[in-house]
Amino acid sequence: MTTGISSRVLLAALAFCGTTAASADDATRVTRDADAIVYVGELSAAANSEVQAILDAEPGVQWLHITSGGGEVNLGIDLGELVRARGLNIKVVDYCASSCANYVFPAGRRKLLPADTAVVWHGSTLQAGVGDPDRMDLAEAEAQLGRAFTGEEKAQLAAQMRSYFEGITRRQDALYRALGIDQRITVFGQDIGCDCEWTISAADMARFGVTGVEAADGYGGHLAPKGKPIRLLRLDDHPAYAAALDTRVGAAPTPAPSPLPGTTP
Repeated sequence: MTTGISSRVLLAALAFCGTTAASADDATRVTRDADAIVYVGELSAAANSEVQAILDAEPGVQWLHITSGGGEVNLGIDLGELVRARGLNIKVVDYCASSCANYVFPAGRRKLLPADTAVVWHGSTLQAGVGDPDRMDLAEAEAQLGRAFTGEEKAQLAAQMRSYFEGITRRQDALYRALGIDQRITVFGQDIGCDCEWTISAADMARFGVTGVEAADGYGGHLAPKGKPIRLLRLDDHPAYAAALDTRVGAAPTPAPSPLPGTTP
């Protein structure tokens, strides 16, 4: 008989897909400020629902001001899809990392990066071995459970993990295709052998297809959101990689962005 690990242990085993900067003790706050929604904290279903409710009730909202270390992948994609569907602009306040960087920031129409802010990437489902149960370190999850997994539980967990990663990979691919962005922006660091969290310049973001970015002069110079060192990577330091950006990994070229609802191309 299994112990129902899907609701408890799977989340622990998949922790690397979530936040890099937020604490579980930090309550996410969503408020309205003039023509902006202010979102501060880890991505959550409740916070995303608050954003949806404000947008439904107050159509004058044009901006999402976000400070977030990320969260579970589906929550990031949910918020990114909402931002895109409503044509919102994005302003990063302090930092936007992990799932926030992968899915929320790229979905904005205009994307503002004031001085002393950072968009921080550290990987995605494109990474080699991601979602492979044989390569997962289950020690932390077993510590939370208070014992080692049984063989049956490991088999159940492996099946759940495969299903989870297949689902989020499909969703990530669909969002990036709709936005016209090369998904390799999420794994640039891993691809060039940088064991780091990183950001790139607005010009390099555009080379991956993330357009409409307005960054302060010297963006990337401080690179220590919440005290964590971040690397500023440059495509020009990797010319062969840069030259290959006209095609996506293992797929056809990324199409042009789809028009927003109610607009013409």
